[in-house]
Amino acid sequence: MTKTRRLSFVVLLFMLIGCERPTNVRLVAANGLVFEMTGDGAVSQLTVYGPHELDEATSPSDQRFIIWMIEPLNGYLNGSRINQLKSVKYGMIPIGYKQVIPPDGHPSEPLVPGNRYMLRIETLDAVGFGGWFMVKDGGGEFVNLKGPCFHDERGRWKRVNCTD
Repeated sequence: MTKTRRLSFVVLLFMLIGCERPTNVRLVAANGLVFEMTGDGAVSQLTVYGPHELDEATSPSDQRFIIWMIEPLNGYLNGSRINQLKSVKYGMIPIGYKQVIPPDGHPSEPLVPGNRYMLRIETLDAVGFGGWFMVKDGGGEFVNLKGPCFHDERGRWKRVNCTD
């Protein structure tokens, strides 16, 4: 093998090893809704927004509409890697995480069939995940919805029409 071919092979090998896989989620019915995850990142925060967020939010990530949020016990930078965590069941707190919303150990509100919800997973070392889903027959499916969209107008959020 020539030096050039060998060098090309080594460079290609490092490129393949170094590629991060973005976070992907599959919704699974398992006596409740389970978020099955794949990807290379570490989960820093997992948030579910309620059905009114799409129509009534007044800013990005409007906290009034968060119905469930978990984060690592030891801080945002110390989450479990997705390949270790693998899945999170809605309303169940995985080992190494704490529930932030609802506070004080209150149970998460039930997901209602037919309602739309937003799932946001923030990760370190890889692209996170965000998507709207609807609950159906104990499970769920992702749906293609846009918004809400906002524009920062001199330090104040203003709702605007979403564009592609």
